[in-house]
Amino acid sequence: MEYVLECQKTNPSDTPTEETTEQDTFVQTYSGRVPQHEAKGLTPASCYSYRVQAVNSAGTSAFSEPVSCETPPGPPGPVNSIQWASTHTSLELSWNPPDCHGSKVLRYQVEVSESNSSLSTLHQTEANHIVVSALLPETLYRVRVQAVNGIGAGPLSSPALRASTRALPPSPPAIECVGATHSSLKLRWGDPKSTDFIQYTLEMEVKPGVFGVVYQGLSHSYKVSRLQEATAYHFRIQATSDAGEGQYSEPISFVTNRALPPAPKAPKATPQGETLCLLEWQPARPVGDDRISYIVQLQHSNSSEFSVVYRGADTSCTLSSLTPNAFHCARVAAVRHCRDGSGDLTGAFSPPTSFQLAPPPGLASPSGTATCPAPSVLASPSSPASFIRNWCTKGELSDHQLAVIFVVVFMLAAVLVAVLIKKLESWSQQHLDIQH
Repeated sequence: MEYVLECQKTNPSDTPTEETTEQDTFVQTYSGRVPQHEAKGLTPASCYSYRVQAVNSAGTSAFSEPVSCETPPGPPGPVNSIQWASTHTSLELSWNPPDCHGSKVLRYQVEVSESNSSLSTLHQTEANHIVVSALLPETLYRVRVQAVNGIGAGPLSSPALRASTRALPPSPPAIECVGATHSSLKLRWGDPKSTDFIQYTLEMEVKPGVFGVVYQGLSHSYKVSRLQEATAYHFRIQATSDAGEGQYSEPISFVTNRALPPAPKAPKATPQGETLCLLEWQPARPVGDDRISYIVQLQHSNSSEFSVVYRGADTSCTLSSLTPNAFHCARVAAVRHCRDGSGDLTGAFSPPTSFQLAPPPGLASPSGTATCPAPSVLASPSSPASFIRNWCTKGELSDHQLAVIFVVVFMLAAVLVAVLIKKLESWSQQHLDIQH
């Protein structure tokens, strides 16, 4: 005789339905001659029903009345479906609660270790989520979770979760000022040779404690314009990469320069005799309320250096003890006297003015026959006669004199060509009249 044992896993709330009959819910678990069987692999805290029937050569008997039994509670089941998100130094983990197996889950144990290390840290939480902090940035970690109830600890989740922290955002570079004027500051930061894709945000303090963006881009320098002179400006910078926005640097201050006075126009030279010359110039535009004075420098024909011959607030001066019949060059610069005591600022010099005084009466020309031109002609910086005379006496001309001579020669050549063309037209017309 043989026996057939069937099993049905039930719960007190289970009721048969039209689609699922009692016959369909039993599953054969044993068949043999031994009138006993040990059921294994059952689920903790579950109800099972068993029935048996006998089979011999005469046929099969009816099933016995079902007998029910309930397994005791056990440790929780494995944790599955672990979700994660990361920051630069932390991992945020969450999971679905596992089967408690008849005993409420009391806590979860989270095992975290670096992927290439055998050392691990254990974290505990009563909820089905946790934030593991104090991790290294841009590092791969191995994570396993297990649930614990009153019976014991369930299995560790498998396979282990591999999660990595994000890279740290770039640190702010140091800012340096590489150029300053009275109205601008040129700032530079970072390494221009770097191939990292980093965007920089440069901000300037527009009012106490409030910063505004003045530049945003990939460049490593920027010129901030439209600033006020002798004023301190505060800047800070932030670097941003794929890893996120970095911290702002500590504010750093740079000061604009004071404005130099503008260069005057070329002075006007008026000879006052054989050794005197009146030099006049237009006043320079004032800078704020600061006082303006002037410096006059003179270059003699036998020297390549300029020497200071006048300092003062007037816009004219008389040059004395000059060499008759010699060329001189004069130029003027404005000086700004700052009221705050920061010092004097000398601007650029004007274009030089060249002039020549009249020779003493009766002085012969180098040929012994030519007489000197009138003083009014000699005093004019652009007089061709004065340039030609200087060339005859000294054999050398300045660049300004050469330019004037070139213009005069060009004008004479143009007049000569025009006269020749007119003559040719007249000759052609006469030739045509003769033919007719």
